[in-house]
Amino acid sequence: MSDEKVTFLGVDRKLYEYWVYPLGTNFADKPGNYAFAKRGSSRIEPTYFGETESLKTRLNDNEHERLACAKRNGATLICAHTNGAGRDARLAEEKALRGACGARGDRR
Repeated sequence: MSDEKVTFLGVDRKLYEYWVYPLGTNFADKPGNYAFAKRGSSRIEPTYFGETESLKTRLNDNEHERLACAKRNGATLICAHTNGAGRDARLAEEKALRGACGARGDRR
């Protein structure tokens, strides 16, 4: 587990706390939400939000269809947390954060 956390505010006014990892980190086979992100001058800036039934399957192979674009936009981090509340809850979180941060979202 990472020692660093970041909190994002959604358009639903909820706070979502994520662990911060370098790109290339291997994740456990658990459902969750994630963001590709970069370090800004004063904060971590998400470039892409997604949700998945398996962080391991979605993020461990470096073949994510948005990874190359995220890297072109400066992403060097993956912010992630497990979310076992079900797909609808993960999608709602993704939508809330995408709307608040202007980052693209993923529906896998």
